[in-house]
Amino acid sequence: SKYYQLAISRKPDDAAFYSNLGLSAEKRGNLVFAKEQYGKALNLAPRKSTYLNNLGLIHLKEKEFDKATYFFRTAVDNNKGVAIFYENLAIACELSGKADEAEKHYEKAAELEPKNPTYLNKQGLIKEYNQKDEEALESYNKAPTLSPNSAGFLANTIDELARLGKYEDAESMFLASLDIKKDQAEV
Repeated sequence: SKYYQLAISRKPDDAAFYSNLGLSAEKRGNLVFAKEQYGKALNLAPRKSTYLNNLGLIHLKEKEFDKATYFFRTAVDNNKGVAIFYENLAIACELSGKADEAEKHYEKAAELEPKNPTYLNKQGLIKEYNQKDEEALESYNKAPTLSPNSAGFLANTIDELARLGKYEDAESMFLASLDIKKDQAEV
């Protein structure tokens, strides 16, 4: 951080230096200082989605969900092509009790990165929460296809099959999951 301070003293109008200083502080657990540095970076580059996202993450960690939602939504508005911004917005919406809105943002993240099993799994989880079990199963079924050795993805799929009364399918998938070798399993 001494090096960042030196760099900032030489180029006080470089937003990247403030952002990097914020990342360094955040990594060390100093969220107050990190928030200040991200704020400085954002003042210099107000439309930079990465800085907006980073500030949103700090607010999320501090359980300030409305503020986090604001920063994530602004990041998305400025850069509609980044799945992680939609995921973070979905998480903030979900934690603030806006499950329907969260579902839309998880769907967008999965649309932007259709081969990312994590987004598909999260999409399934929120659809399940919103009592859309058939749609949840559809999302869950895609995640293990992309990551077949993931115990979490398989467990969610098996659980949803059972919830829908598809016990034979659930049992079949469960038995197949037992064949995953320990050294190949993903948790």
